[in-house]
Amino acid sequence: MSRPELAALPSWGFAFPGPLRDTLTALALDGTKTATAGLWIELEVDGETLPDVGTREVLLDSAEQPVAVIETTAVSVVRLADVDGDGR
Repeated sequence: MSRPELAALPSWGFAFPGPLRDTLTALALDGTKTATAGLWIELEVDGETLPDVGTREVLLDSAEQPVAVIETTAVSVVRLADVDGDGR
């Protein structure tokens, strides 16, 4: 993927820059972290929608530098109590 293509993608980082973001980013990069979650009410309040499968976004590190392209491969809405260890 070329730099202009990367620049056109939305970007984000886990949590706030700092130790937690560094830890979560490292887990994602080594393949340990393969899912993430959010609260439905936050989407509603922010006027956002669920991502579409196939959506690509740039993952930022604590220095706000791109470190990976994340692709959404599945989306599900479940009660928090029903999320299993595999992120389903």
